[in-house]
Amino acid sequence: MEIFTESPGISQRKNFKKVNPEGTTRQKPRRPWWNENFANRVKKARKLFKTWRKSPLSAEARSEWNKAEARKKKGILTAKKQAWTSFINELGPKDQPKMWAFVKSITGKGSAPTPDGRPNKSTR
Repeated sequence: MEIFTESPGISQRKNFKKVNPEGTTRQKPRRPWWNENFANRVKKARKLFKTWRKSPLSAEARSEWNKAEARKKKGILTAKKQAWTSFINELGPKDQPKMWAFVKSITGKGSAPTPDGRPNKSTR
């Protein structure tokens, strides 16, 4: 009886490649402007939102959350502008695919470009 219960597992381990032995990991989209500062701002805004949701009648908690959201959004916009200007300054005359891959990554559309700047053709 054991042969029937164990043989599918044995044959699967023999014939199928396990992609990631620790489990599946989700690849984060590439954001050229993202750093730890923004991760902390987002974390703080989410934490303040959760505290406001626990007591929605608290005007103080809501104003703190709104201020944190505003700081987060303003910081992200300035970082995107800085990333865009530095990227434009580095562009050469033949970097059109690299430019469009960057535009897609900064707007959150499309796929992440390959390391040399070419867009992935499999996801178009």
